[in-house]
Amino acid sequence: MKLRISGDSIRFRLGRAEVARVGDGQRVEERAHLSPTPFVYAISSSVDSTQPSASFADGTLEVILPLALVRDWAQSNQVGITTDLPAGGDGLLRLLIEKDFKCLQGDDEHQRDTFPYPKEPAGS
Repeated sequence: MKLRISGDSIRFRLGRAEVARVGDGQRVEERAHLSPTPFVYAISSSVDSTQPSASFADGTLEVILPLALVRDWAQSNQVGITTDLPAGGDGLLRLLIEKDFKCLQGDDEHQRDTFPYPKEPAGS
């Protein structure tokens, strides 16, 4: 899982296995080993969730999505889930959860679990 943060926009990119796990109701997480506390970022889905949510506490960025929404996304050609969440004051936090596609250039090491590029034949 990859994470990109720019201002009030947080973007997660998930590989095939990660999309399948979240679609099955499992939690996916990564950690960056910072000292003294690691930074953890995670996505999970819940049948009890009716709206996407995001929180940050104790070094963990946690996103929880409605399970039905994630299942629809995981089982379709839909690239991502985008939502705007209320943030302090009048601000909004843009949250994007996307399938990670194979890069057009780059090494194969980081592309093993990616989705085929949309215009690329499935066997490539």
